[in-house]
Amino acid sequence: MKLVKTLSAVAVIAVLSACSASKKEPQPVKSEKTVVYSCNKRAVTVTYQFENQEATEAKVVMRKKVIAESLPVSNVDKDFPSFISDKYIWSVDSGFSLNTATATDGVMLTQRGKKVDRILAKNCKVNAKATARANQ
Repeated sequence: MKLVKTLSAVAVIAVLSACSASKKEPQPVKSEKTVVYSCNKRAVTVTYQFENQEATEAKVVMRKKVIAESLPVSNVDKDFPSFISDKYIWSVDSGFSLNTATATDGVMLTQRGKKVDRILAKNCKVNAKATARANQ
């Protein structure tokens, strides 16, 4: 009789522990990519942070000066992915992801103003050689 009670208790514990075991969610893969753009003969370097294939933020450097340390991605404009803070907006061409970052051109870097925004860089094309060096 004791054996039956012991086996019943063990079976109940096994069933309960199997039910309570939660599946762990896969952790997002975080990565970083740097892209060097030529914007009307002006160099702009952007370091992007990614989770899986999606960009999460960007660091923008122009004339060896950090313009924006951490611009979070905004999903306001579905056509052109943008990284927006209260002071700056960095926009890139459509189709931007981890796999296409080093081949996707930038659209414009804008400094927000009280009345009028100021364009700091536009027509930004990927500088493939400088980008390859930056990612070594």
